[in-house]
Amino acid sequence: MTISTDTKNVKKIVRAILERNGIYALGIDDLKLEVELFSEWVRYVNARDEGLTPAESRQKIADEFTETGQSAAGQNRNIVRQEFMDVMGLDFGSEDNTDWSDLLTFLVKAAAQGQTIKAYAEWCTADPYNSPKKHQIAQKPLLVKQTWKSAFVKSIVQSSHRSERLEREL
Repeated sequence: MTISTDTKNVKKIVRAILERNGIYALGIDDLKLEVELFSEWVRYVNARDEGLTPAESRQKIADEFTETGQSAAGQNRNIVRQEFMDVMGLDFGSEDNTDWSDLLTFLVKAAAQGQTIKAYAEWCTADPYNSPKKHQIAQKPLLVKQTWKSAFVKSIVQSSHRSERLEREL
């Protein structure tokens, strides 16, 4: 089966289980629950397709959750996802799409290194000819990852020019 077929089947199974257990009848935020169950199931399957063992796949997902809810890593991912949507003005695709998932992982690592989405967005505005457009990012999210360094090269070059100028002045 293809990933598309698996995705459709998983979605039907999740919806059927929720309906059978009366979740929709309880008036609970059923769409949120359905999306969360579906997304985690698809992440598990995708991790398996990437060569991880069932235990490694399960652990990768479980590490983001604690008994009281999401872990700090999971919350951090949500914060970075929301920041991307706010700053870039784009809806972040679901993590069942490996491109969006890879981009989110990349953005979390970049944020840990002090590289912000805001700085990237400012570069996109300042350099419209070399930066990807919103519609291009929506179609191919990994363009952000591919062009990310360009947003930060200028500041590195400027700082080296400043230090050279300071050396000459001294």
